[in-house]
Amino acid sequence: MLTDSDGDLIPDGLEDLNHDGDYDAPAETNLCSDQTDGDGIADGVEDANHNGVKDPTETDPRLTDTDGDLIGDGIEVPGCSDPLLTDSDYDGLDDGIEDVNLNGYQDGLETNLCNANSDSDLWNFQDGWEVLYGFDPLDPDDPDGTLDLDSDGLTNNEEALNNTNPFNPDTDGDAMPDGWEVDNLLAPTDPADAYDDLEPDGRRNLDEYKRGFNPRLAEPCGNDKYGRWCFGESNGNGIWDSPDLIALKQLAVGAGGNYPYTLPHSGDALDLNGNSVFDAPDIISMKQLMVGAYSGYLSDGDTLHLESEAALDMEVGDWEEISVSLRSTWDVTRGGVGVVFYFDSGSDKGELWGGDGSAVPEGSSPPESFPSGSRYCVTDDMDSGGQATIWFKATGAGSAVIKAAVPASSLRLSNALGPNASVSINITSP
Repeated sequence: MLTDSDGDLIPDGLEDLNHDGDYDAPAETNLCSDQTDGDGIADGVEDANHNGVKDPTETDPRLTDTDGDLIGDGIEVPGCSDPLLTDSDYDGLDDGIEDVNLNGYQDGLETNLCNANSDSDLWNFQDGWEVLYGFDPLDPDDPDGTLDLDSDGLTNNEEALNNTNPFNPDTDGDAMPDGWEVDNLLAPTDPADAYDDLEPDGRRNLDEYKRGFNPRLAEPCGNDKYGRWCFGESNGNGIWDSPDLIALKQLAVGAGGNYPYTLPHSGDALDLNGNSVFDAPDIISMKQLMVGAYSGYLSDGDTLHLESEAALDMEVGDWEEISVSLRSTWDVTRGGVGVVFYFDSGSDKGELWGGDGSAVPEGSSPPESFPSGSRYCVTDDMDSGGQATIWFKATGAGSAVIKAAVPASSLRLSNALGPNASVSINITSP
């Protein structure tokens, strides 16, 4: 017959584990008291199956506060809060924070530990979110869910639903606004998604945002209405000449055309004057953009200037932005010009991302020889600084050198390499 000295329905042998007749805290319950922890609940009630073990759905007869929320089991069990959860209403605030006097009830200026929306506001703002950002969880009008306090495209209601900061337009600090991320089904609280390429089309999400593209759609070459993203020439002779214009027209009217270098692959993209027809004015505009109207748009005096750091210290897994601008002898920036970023050394230590595509499209034979993994990028318009930008991801410890060049004739290539258009990178293991 099993002995139960204190009548708590738990046999003495399961309470006095080492069978020495004494109560040894904290491992044992007291075989001489039916309330070991003095919380007002009998040991046999807390240990409901009387097996001497604290099971997941039971409170602990050895602890007055099983969940550690500062409110005793004896108060939580008969009340509305859960003695096994530190945050009974899942509002982001621990029960002991909401119930300041720890009596199990909402008093005075306390929030309700059993109602996640203490002020019952129209937007169902959780108490924890309101407290975190300085709003009053007891005032149903604070905040107004229709306002956009940080001008990121999300109302306060949408900020709360996405768990973003209503006072910071870029909660995760990835240079993409919260509203833009939400609209495009990205994660506004995860900075890593800036480096994802969802389509994929060779552009990271951050690059898509900067260009005004949809990160979930592969943009056709020449998406920009001025065709700036895909400048190049079609016959591989390094010169924008009559055969290129003929090929361009053939492509636009459906006759084919050979475009080994990332020229537009859609006639619609070449409709520069917006009349829905690729016609003579479009050809003239394209030629002017390339060379004509600028009287030698690219000249041997043009040089590439590094806009980012010339020497970088990185760890494996890090990303860094590398930018250059193309400038004339008079320091005027050149917009709409293709630049190639390539490895001068250390191609096994990292990867180049972003830009407007590969510098060496599959099946092409460019006049210049660029190594595999090179990226092609077009300089922004002059009002935006005339910069071309790609991103370097460090994948291995060691050193690498990234250079930039304008892919035209070999003469243009050699003269376009400015003294600062080279980046030296030292990579260490994290």
